[in-house]
Amino acid sequence: HLPDSLTLAAVGKSTALAIEKQWQRQAISPESGANSEALLALPEMQHIEGQKIIIFRGQGGRELLADVLRQRGATVEYAEVYRRAKPHQDLSDLQAQSPIDIITATSNESLQNLNDMAGETFRDWLLKLPLVVISQRSAKLAQTLGFHQPAIIAEDASDQGLLDAIIHWRTAQ
Repeated sequence: HLPDSLTLAAVGKSTALAIEKQWQRQAISPESGANSEALLALPEMQHIEGQKIIIFRGQGGRELLADVLRQRGATVEYAEVYRRAKPHQDLSDLQAQSPIDIITATSNESLQNLNDMAGETFRDWLLKLPLVVISQRSAKLAQTLGFHQPAIIAEDASDQGLLDAIIHWRTAQ
């Protein structure tokens, strides 16, 4: 049970829906964008001086949300409730499934992990593939990693947004 006075916020729509399902309460959430920047832009996140905020996140997540909330006068704590881990394998099984038409990455960490897993053996193959991401930050990382084509940025950071981007890409082929 959560106190009625507690305001819940979610970075993305899927998390907001999960909150609603679990606690039968709505969470404030950006209409567009599914990142810290979009959440911080909400009117409810502007005047938070003296508020106590807890951020549930993965171990070692981005600091931007907490940094800005602290700058705005809030006291911020973390609850690190999961840990991300890179799989302990290379991309040989994935590459064996060729032809792969397009890949997706839903975070910078997953994109970096994929690149690391490619190693020298599979990097050239990976970097030639078209890529769909959910943020401008990930598109910039893809460019830095050396992907041959600019990353396609999904209009919405959701499964449907990724699917729409893939369909649009396929239609343009």
